[in-house]
Amino acid sequence: MMKMLPPVCLALASLSWATVSLAAPSFAAVETDATIVLRHGDLEFLTYHKADVPPPAGADLAYTRSGFIHPVKAPSGEVLTGIHPSDHYHHLGLWHAWVKCKIDGKEIDFWNLKKQLGRVRYAKTAETVSEADRAGFTVEQEHIAYLDGAEAEPTVILREEFQVTARLVDGAFEIDYETTQRNVSPHALELPAYRYGGPIAYRAPAHWDKTNSDYLGSEGTTRIDGHETRSRWCAFWGPGTASEAPVSLTILNHGENHDFPQRMRVWPPSSNNGAIFFNYVPIQEHPWSIKPGETSIMRYRLVAQTGKPETGALNARWDRFNGVKYWTLASEVAATYQPKKPDHKPESMVAAAEAFLAVLSEEERGQALHLMDSEERRLWTNTPPRGTEGGVRLGDLKREALERAYDLLGAVLSEQGYRKVKHIMLADDELLRDQAHADRRGGFGSANFWLLIFGTPSATEPWGVQFDGHHLAVNLTIAGEKMTCSPAFIGTQPKAYTLAGREIVPMGKETSLAFDFINSLNDDQRKDALRDDRRGRLQAGPGRDGVRPDPRGLDCSSLTEDQRGLLLELVQQWVGDLPAHAAERRMKAVADQLGKTRFAWRGPYEPGSDASYHLYGPGVIIEYSGQDLGGDPLNHLHSIYRDPTNEYGAKWLK
Repeated sequence: MMKMLPPVCLALASLSWATVSLAAPSFAAVETDATIVLRHGDLEFLTYHKADVPPPAGADLAYTRSGFIHPVKAPSGEVLTGIHPSDHYHHLGLWHAWVKCKIDGKEIDFWNLKKQLGRVRYAKTAETVSEADRAGFTVEQEHIAYLDGAEAEPTVILREEFQVTARLVDGAFEIDYETTQRNVSPHALELPAYRYGGPIAYRAPAHWDKTNSDYLGSEGTTRIDGHETRSRWCAFWGPGTASEAPVSLTILNHGENHDFPQRMRVWPPSSNNGAIFFNYVPIQEHPWSIKPGETSIMRYRLVAQTGKPETGALNARWDRFNGVKYWTLASEVAATYQPKKPDHKPESMVAAAEAFLAVLSEEERGQALHLMDSEERRLWTNTPPRGTEGGVRLGDLKREALERAYDLLGAVLSEQGYRKVKHIMLADDELLRDQAHADRRGGFGSANFWLLIFGTPSATEPWGVQFDGHHLAVNLTIAGEKMTCSPAFIGTQPKAYTLAGREIVPMGKETSLAFDFINSLNDDQRKDALRDDRRGRLQAGPGRDGVRPDPRGLDCSSLTEDQRGLLLELVQQWVGDLPAHAAERRMKAVADQLGKTRFAWRGPYEPGSDASYHLYGPGVIIEYSGQDLGGDPLNHLHSIYRDPTNEYGAKWLK
């Protein structure tokens, strides 16, 4: 089932974040038989067309359409949209429609009107809103398909609630553009991957061309390199007609939209005499479908203003629109990007590594690649910051490189491992919310993690991946089907946080399963396991290669089958960060050695208390402990995992 989003108006929640003009002149929505016009005082700054609007004389009447917006104006009165250009008569200011769809194998196209396979049309008005600080409307639109030819009665495929709400915020019109489309037909609407089509499209005024207008994406992209990239917002500007002073229109993309941050269709300056056309395209990379009864909600916010766009101000508007603060591009991509689904085959891991390296600059590739015997393999850390000798820093990468970096991590880690890495990074962003904490100890946040590849990625010969930063160090050695993640440092601060309304607990099972295990022991076993009444410290942490801690503790050969199962489930929280085929091999080795392994506990037994534990065996070291730094050791957790028989894949490098 598709994700169901609540029909909320985010603009209402945003009023406390910005300066909203409440003084006269006030807003109004004026409806006629043909249009709904939004006014601010005497300025008619937005017009929605209810009635069919024909194309210019001489053009095919198939281009006639209702259900679109034109013009949109800046507060200065300058027009920001264009309509019926001779190169594309179906471009209509601001509009939306799906393109090249299929229903039961039959092509349907709601966008390209001349084909007469489908179209979007106004159906009825639900309400208009006229208040001192805002104006808007909600209408019903129909997406109809000519399943039996253009002369036959069309079939309504999507019934859409289209809501527009406008305010004046910090000197610009902010216009919320929300489309809720429900498939009311018995047919699945198949949306193949295609370069354009979808929930919002924009055509700029006819006098904007490659000599006097431009485009800026949130990631710094331009008209030259913006096409097929992803963007949180996109801005367009050019001269007015009454004045040469620039005016601009920006489209903000909401984080809950399908395939966010959506890819874009951006015409380069060489296309169509330099005209500006733009489209957010949630199906540009992956196909999609809207099945009978399913609903799709997409939200955007337009910013119509005088002057050229300014990145910092638009980032602030985007943050206010989304209600979520991502501190850096690295954290935004970590939180929102879904890596390509891996099959964890050696060849796929190699392909992911090569794809990552391919998008780096020559300088970045030099930082990202080290020889297999580089000293840097043993210089990992869980305390930022590092220098460029530690690899490429995520905060220095553009979005495409970040996506390829996360694809690589997804390819070499299990779903459990990737999720843990992501959640630890985002937990580190939480530390930035405490300004005193951030100022006192720099280097926090998702931007301050480093990625490094050792050797030449190969499906048969050994190579490695290192990913480290605050509270995280992943050291992977890959040799064909064989893999090890030793040594690994896993930690978190805070222990839990909320992201987009969901509680995230990065080391929840590493904590709860340990208490389950210690409380499954009988009195004699717990007496053997207990080494101290107070929490201990990690003995085999960063910079302590070769250290073999004191093996005293409970002899695990005395465990019952249920106790063995609990302990192995605990071990799985580290070993399971490897892909399944490697994790299964490693877990079998740990289980076979359990009779020669000891478990030690320090601190109280009650769940949620301040305790530490340590597991030592011939081929495994696991340590877990809270930290006093920060004031609450339960909220600041460290752990280490090692395979002392195969650190850094030593077995495979001989």
